[in-house]
Amino acid sequence: MTIEKAEQNFVVFIYGSIILFALLTSHPAEAEANLILNPGFENTGANGLPVDWAKGNYGTNSALFDYPVAGVGDSKAARVRVSAYTSGDAKWAFKDVAVIPGKEYEFSSTYSSDIGSYITVQFRKSDGSLSWTDIANPSASAEFTTLTARFVVPANVQSVTVFHLIKNVGSLTTDNLSLTEVSAPPPPPSDPANLIQNPSLETANASGLPANWLTGRFGSNTASFIYPVAGSASARAARVSISNYVSGDAKWYFSEISVASGESYSFSDEFKSNSKSYITAQFRNSDGNFSYLDIGTVNAASNWQRFETFFTIPAGVTQLTIFHLIKSDGILEVDNYSLKKTFFDPTHFDKGYISLNFDDGWLSTFQNAIPILDSAGFKSTQFIVTGRMNPQFPAYVQPDQVLQMQSSGHEIGAHGRTHDSLTLMSPAEAEQQIAGSRSDLLQIGVTPANFFSYPFGDYNDAVKQIVRDAGFKGARSSDGGMNLKNSDPYALKRQSVTSATTLGQMESYVSEAISQKAWSIIVFHEINDSRRQYSTSPAIFSQFVDYLKQNNITPITMDQGFSLINN
Repeated sequence: MTIEKAEQNFVVFIYGSIILFALLTSHPAEAEANLILNPGFENTGANGLPVDWAKGNYGTNSALFDYPVAGVGDSKAARVRVSAYTSGDAKWAFKDVAVIPGKEYEFSSTYSSDIGSYITVQFRKSDGSLSWTDIANPSASAEFTTLTARFVVPANVQSVTVFHLIKNVGSLTTDNLSLTEVSAPPPPPSDPANLIQNPSLETANASGLPANWLTGRFGSNTASFIYPVAGSASARAARVSISNYVSGDAKWYFSEISVASGESYSFSDEFKSNSKSYITAQFRNSDGNFSYLDIGTVNAASNWQRFETFFTIPAGVTQLTIFHLIKSDGILEVDNYSLKKTFFDPTHFDKGYISLNFDDGWLSTFQNAIPILDSAGFKSTQFIVTGRMNPQFPAYVQPDQVLQMQSSGHEIGAHGRTHDSLTLMSPAEAEQQIAGSRSDLLQIGVTPANFFSYPFGDYNDAVKQIVRDAGFKGARSSDGGMNLKNSDPYALKRQSVTSATTLGQMESYVSEAISQKAWSIIVFHEINDSRRQYSTSPAIFSQFVDYLKQNNITPITMDQGFSLINN
């Protein structure tokens, strides 16, 4: 071999080694494959339209489709304009792409528009039928901006397209669209004590819903359920929204869990919402009937917040689930549920306690309940609507009767001046109701007036602060359940008695408090035979007082209960 040939071979060897080393040591980032063909509208067909795209509109409107127009940078884009609108929509649509049921996909669109637009997924099932779901509602943007949203493919769907559309007079330009399959997130570490399956809603089933979860709605309202949405500290959470609300509620809830009467449980979840929401336990009794217990009320929260409470399983209950629901126009997102059985909790009292509350200041309470209580040596807390302490309201107690109850040892509290909902008022109006009702009681000679009962149980953080500032030690809500040593003294829970409440149910409120070493506040209203919703017959009330006497259970006042909790 000549020297020249050897030198050539050596150079080839060196260059080849460098290329091989580069290939072996470089690891380019793997990107999820974009399923949309011609996603940036760069390829133009013989008909002058972007390849693998179609234009479409339906309804009564005048739509114009412009292509090509200037896109991001020097690229091509597509524009749709609506000049007259009555109904329907207009959009560019990419060719259907194959998808897998139960899988999550991410769609993005870079756009500019002079009106709000909509992102709608069109699902094509194996039988050829179509369905649609909205996954985003982008705002107008004069400059190009990118919108990203996710969805899970329902069962029996074989392909999709996604419309970025407008449905009003205006203009929308789109470019650089993307549809990719989202890699399944790793399951979070399991907590064997948590009884809820799929508690953070990370796992989807074949129908595209979170496994072991259901949706529920009743009453007159329009409810929509969206899954997944971004979670608190994980990839997935669930959203429920209500519009056109008249009555009822809507919620996500987990599959029923077997429980036993008398057991105690801690429950928590994370949420964010733009409206007040409620947490309600649904109990399935051994006879198959349902009963319900309100265990919490939370105000709107723009960032993720944690709710936590304890409760006890009533007699006869075999299964439960818990609804975190909304019952007004609004949006609620939920994530990270936990339900655990508790065996020891330092928040419990040394024994069980009960209090007897009477709301509104009904004359029938003074005439029928007070003599029964005085005869037994029991004391109650009477919450008075002070604006009704005048002859114009003959069905309510007058000042001398209020003072007579106080003189015989009954505690007097305030219930507002007119019994109107405090959260619907301005702060000044709420202060007039709260501080004003306390002032009214003090002026007639009530002393002290330390506790407040929220009319309709309606409160929020601002209302609680006004109650504090007015000089009240605490306040009672209409949230169902029992109180523990760590309960919020300005949101104490109660057990409500109505005309439908049996003597056995009243007794169960007491037995649960005793067995769980909790404080049960039992709330009555009218004591008469009217059979109105919040009335209790004197005969049943007398039997209930006899039950307390026979079991050596002496009710405590709100002030006595307050002294037992951790302030």
